[in-house]
Amino acid sequence: MVVPAKRTRHDAASSSGGVDIGGRRKYRRLDRLSVLPQYHDCGDCSWVCEFCGALFRYVERAVNVSTVAHARYTHCCRAGTVVLPYPSPFPAPFKSNVLSALRNRIKS
Repeated sequence: MVVPAKRTRHDAASSSGGVDIGGRRKYRRLDRLSVLPQYHDCGDCSWVCEFCGALFRYVERAVNVSTVAHARYTHCCRAGTVVLPYPSPFPAPFKSNVLSALRNRIKS
């Protein structure tokens, strides 16, 4: 007669994927959601720079000079110190080429 060997706690834990810690099994769970990056919504770009009119999110404010009611932004124009000139208009030949290409696409 064949008698099966007696399984110890260590054997039982290792065969089931758990780890025996002080008589209790601690199972390793594979959480599928922990692999995915967490979604974080910063909100809409509804805050406007008072100097240049650029749109920002509230979390992008300059924390050291902002208050809750009056958020200030310095990433765009350095609080009004950087002023960019307006872009020059496109040359006439370029405009006519682009417009004729668009008209041809619309016709076809």
